[in-house]
Amino acid sequence: MKIPAFMDVPLPGFHAVAQIGVRLLIYPPVFARHRGEIRCAQHTKASVVSMVRSSPSVRCGIICMLRMPSPTSMEVERNPFGWANNVEPARRCPDGARAWRKKSRTRRSAGEHVLKEQPSKQIRELVKAADIDKMNATRSVHTLNPNAVRLKKSVGDMTGLTQLGAHIITLMPGHESSEYHRHLYEEECLYLLSGQGEAQIDEQIHAIGPGDFLGFARGGPAHVVVNTGSEPLVFLVVGQRLEQDVCDYPRKGVRLYIAGENDAYVKL
Repeated sequence: MKIPAFMDVPLPGFHAVAQIGVRLLIYPPVFARHRGEIRCAQHTKASVVSMVRSSPSVRCGIICMLRMPSPTSMEVERNPFGWANNVEPARRCPDGARAWRKKSRTRRSAGEHVLKEQPSKQIRELVKAADIDKMNATRSVHTLNPNAVRLKKSVGDMTGLTQLGAHIITLMPGHESSEYHRHLYEEECLYLLSGQGEAQIDEQIHAIGPGDFLGFARGGPAHVVVNTGSEPLVFLVVGQRLEQDVCDYPRKGVRLYIAGENDAYVKL
């Protein structure tokens, strides 16, 4: 029986998010030892944020990627022989799958084209959990809402991301994530890590907890997250960083115009 290298599971709300792609990849135990290869087309610009949970029997990850205008988007590929699928035709074995497997095993035993873990070398693209735990959270308060007190760890900035903002946010009981708002051009999404709370979306209240995902497309309904529990509410939030955006705050009757480093509030 042929077992796929991974399962691609669409997340709730993914169909509504056009500018940020979100995929949940679940690796079966037989392929737990293989590492997926993230390959980007030659003329495609993409930023990736990956959060992976591991166990002895299964591996899964959430990948958020910024979709840019391009004929080809980000691909996540892997075959069970450890070779990337973008090998030139001239290098593929002409004698069928059996000879191809034999050739691959020979290559792997020679130590070629095999990714090896480098535990002693720290790279910018990887932020270890221990380093995140050691980070000092930045306290910020929303301009229009004094109850929107956030403790923020900007993990995306640590990896050099410029087109996406990726932050681990902690809300203490009773606090809100922002002022009730909607973006006309930017998109954002949240993944709940721990705690209990509620999401107020288009003046409707929805209970949220660990493992829940929220995606807000550009021009979508207004929203805000509130910690209604007795413990800290922790979530990963990812959002675009466009040069120009318009943000409405319906409960305040205010619209925010953003142009680069300049912004201005006007009444609706």
